Amino acid sequence: MKTKSQTTRPMTKSVLRLAREAVGIAREAMPARSNEHSPKIYTQHSLFGALAVREFLGLDYRGLEQMLREWPQLREALGLARVPDHSTFQKAAGRLLTKKGGVTSWRPPRASRAIAAWRRDAPSSRSTRPATRPAASAPTT
Repeated sequence: MKTKSQTTRPMTKSVLRLAREAVGIAREAMPARSNEHSPKIYTQHSLFGALAVREFLGLDYRGLEQMLREWPQLREALGLARVPDHSTFQKAAGRLLTKKGGVTSWRPPRASRAIAAWRRDAPSSRSTRPATRPAASAPTT
């Protein structure tokens, strides 16, 4: 007879295995680069895997950066030739991990730009303010 843990999804306590799985899933779900003009230093797959490790271990961005500096096997599992700065992880989290109803979702950058353009061009009934502020006049004496 199978126990409850055998009938549900497999779990791991290995950080390296988690990193490899996260990178593999990211390869299937998203492109390697966020856009064609992005610097070719890190892939979204590697950054997503690193963010999964961060969540798994409960680290902050600086802690993740330090762990990657000290753990070459983890860098290899994530496909990182060099360690990203903590701000790179923070920006990637904002781009790759969008919380919607408690579920992490990913949206291609082009869709984000299209939505922003639609919002900018759509008539708004909420506000009657002008789009730009008038220049402040200098006080006269």
